Amino acid sequence: MRLSKPAAAVLTAMLLPAASLFFAATPASAAPASVIVPVSTTAGLARSGDMKFTLVTVKTADKSTLDVNLIDVAAAQNSIAAASTYWKAMSNNRLSMSVSSVIKGFVSKAYSWQNYDTILETVTKELNWTAGPNKGLAVFIPRSDIVVGGIGGYYGAGWSSGPTSGRILMPFTNTVTNTVVTHEIGHTLGVDHSNSLQCSDGTPDAAETGGGYFADGSCSSREYGNTLSVMGATQTPRPAIDSYMWDYGSFGRGDEILDAGTPTGDESFTLKPWAGTDPQRAVKFADPMTGVEYYLELRQPVGFDADKAVGGNEGVQMLRADSNPAASLALNPDTEPFAGWYNSYMAWPAGRSFTTYSGTRVSVDSMSTGSAVITIHPSPLAGIFGPVFRSHANLGAPMGSIVTGLRNGGAYQAYQAGAIVYSPGTGARISVGAIRTVYGQSGYENGPLGYPTSDEVGGQKDGGVYQTYQGGAINWTSTLGAHITKGAIRSAWAAQDYERGSLGYPTSNEVGYQKDGGVYQTYQGGAINWTSTLGAHITKGAIRSAWAAQDYERGSLGYPTTDEMPGPSSGVRQNYQGGAILWSPLTGAYAVRGGIGGAYLAAGAQSSNLGYPTGNEFCGLAGSGCRQNFQGGAILWSSTTGAHRVAGGIGGKYLAAGAEDSVLGYPTGEEVCGLKDSGCSQAFQNGAIVWSSSTGAAISTGAIRTAWQQAGSESGVMGYPIGDTGTGLIRGGAYQSYQGGAIVSSTSGTFISTGAIRQAWAAQDFERGPLGYPTSNPYLSGGQTVQTYEGGSISMTSAGRVTVTYTAATPSLAKAAPSPAPSPAPTPTPAPTATATPAPSPTATPSAVASASTSPSP
Repeated sequence: MRLSKPAAAVLTAMLLPAASLFFAATPASAAPASVIVPVSTTAGLARSGDMKFTLVTVKTADKSTLDVNLIDVAAAQNSIAAASTYWKAMSNNRLSMSVSSVIKGFVSKAYSWQNYDTILETVTKELNWTAGPNKGLAVFIPRSDIVVGGIGGYYGAGWSSGPTSGRILMPFTNTVTNTVVTHEIGHTLGVDHSNSLQCSDGTPDAAETGGGYFADGSCSSREYGNTLSVMGATQTPRPAIDSYMWDYGSFGRGDEILDAGTPTGDESFTLKPWAGTDPQRAVKFADPMTGVEYYLELRQPVGFDADKAVGGNEGVQMLRADSNPAASLALNPDTEPFAGWYNSYMAWPAGRSFTTYSGTRVSVDSMSTGSAVITIHPSPLAGIFGPVFRSHANLGAPMGSIVTGLRNGGAYQAYQAGAIVYSPGTGARISVGAIRTVYGQSGYENGPLGYPTSDEVGGQKDGGVYQTYQGGAINWTSTLGAHITKGAIRSAWAAQDYERGSLGYPTSNEVGYQKDGGVYQTYQGGAINWTSTLGAHITKGAIRSAWAAQDYERGSLGYPTTDEMPGPSSGVRQNYQGGAILWSPLTGAYAVRGGIGGAYLAAGAQSSNLGYPTGNEFCGLAGSGCRQNFQGGAILWSSTTGAHRVAGGIGGKYLAAGAEDSVLGYPTGEEVCGLKDSGCSQAFQNGAIVWSSSTGAAISTGAIRTAWQQAGSESGVMGYPIGDTGTGLIRGGAYQSYQGGAIVSSTSGTFISTGAIRQAWAAQDFERGPLGYPTSNPYLSGGQTVQTYEGGSISMTSAGRVTVTYTAATPSLAKAAPSPAPSPAPTPTPAPTATATPAPSPTATPSAVASASTSPSP
């Protein structure tokens, strides 16, 4: 197995309490602290040769010569010989140990109560001993134990300086010295302790998370816990070093362990006793999910295992690397804490199954004297899940087996940081973090999203991440969190180029149960609203703000029926069920709705002569009417007249006159154009406004309007009005000037005044003169055109001669200021062209008006 990091030599200690001196086979009841062990750099080396030890008995500064002489040098030499016998057997006779020299009573400045590493360093320097291939130093001190980390009770310590070089420190020899020296020389060969998994709930396997910690917080590595290995807690028996250590240290011939690789289906193997000599007597395999290597060995009372592989320790032992790869970890049938140093239940009997923390099962199918049959049962989906897991370190450790039986043949496996979710149609996808949380809230694969169709995709705008699913996607940013997008709303968002468009990222999930079953989703730059009948439409910016002011879909506008549509002058428009909202840079955003909105849209909306609205509709006007102003005019509505626009020259005239508060009231129809000389007219409740390019716009109301219509309106002799009605004449009279003359109204009636007869009347000072006001329209009588007045008449021959006649009794006509002469018509703003029905020709009173030209009176 590869090392996780380079390190210096292995240093460790063999822990045996002093009580063992008196109870040679009795487990201890308490344990001092463990030694921290660096990772070895000597793994995988084919060690060979005779390690020659310098054996030194040391007189420490706190001990006497008598004390050091109590060290049994012969027993110390025998312990190295016993270790040599053991390691020869473990290395296929490649390794041996011998004592090359003995130094007795070496005087050192070290103290026996110091930590073992301090003593070893001091004595090594004093001896000027240096490490090298097949060189060892064995130091014995006059003390019954050694100190590690300030705590006594240890029976030995070992320090590796290379694959076949190192130092050991031992106390007085005793009944366990041979076993301890064998253990400590194992440390000089670069292997650490054989430990066991310990979990409060007894689980047989747990994932490691780094630093010696496990995903299951109740689990830990119990140092020295594997008492079926010489590198665990051992006393007089010296069991075979476990198969993981064997493989790690490259001991034996090299054919003792069968490498089964990564199983893809059920595979069975026969194990032979591990302490025997058969080739391929143990098996290792790589878990197809995690890639972790597991070792399976059969412990039976054979060879070095004769004393230990009995009772609950006879069977199949499961092992793997500990967090320090120089140490092994035994995976027992029951990992609950046990008392003392020795566990009596470390092997799996026939009929039991072991399951790795990722879900691969190993069954012990049968066992007999000399063999056992085991079968490895990987999950059918391990070949799919494993590569995904191993390529995504962010998932952490598996938290159980693959769970199958999901919808549409799906499966998942949970990990510390998320899950892998699989279906035949979508493959295996990771599901982690905030996106997984939202996925879970939606119901996982049973919700509207279904199975994921991709892993997370990062590197998006503003550091965003997304993951796609069968039914949509989830988008995440650090500031907005994770939100689902799906269905028609997602399609509408996609049409805006997702988060790269004007909407940006979603800021909520879909919000349902709105009016008429509607659904909406908010985004950084607006929202998308959907109904089953209208589909999905985007609202954003000033138009959305204007819609919000109308209470969204709950207001009179209802739901949007289109997205924003560009219009003239860089403006935009969006239609709604009850109208529209229009925006331009000059006007801002305003809604049109109801009757006014209908009239506006029917007229061509912003493309018409009205342009964009400059405000919202306002009501409470005269007659409970409403009005909305636009760039080019206004639209007015009342319950009796409906909605009609006013625009151009006519609209300007109407609004300047006071609109609905003027004498005209509300418009009763649209502007009608196509009249004589391309003129236009618009009817109102109390009259009309008439426009032509040469006369401009003039208001036409009351009796004067009636007289004008009777005279043929603009097509008659009077033509277009060239001003509004003038007042202030004597005795309350009024008049309106026209292209063909004037119409004058008084208590005597309303009559036209035109041509030579009008000129003659003007020469009489109009109504202020002796003739006063006209009392008839011009009419034919005896071959002449005649118009009567209060004080007489004016007649005109066909030759154009005009005669003024006064009545015998001329009424007393009050003098007044001269009547104002009709002003020239202003140049109006051209009105839109339209087709109109000409006004009917007037009926002449009392007879037809003569049309002959006349000459002015002399």
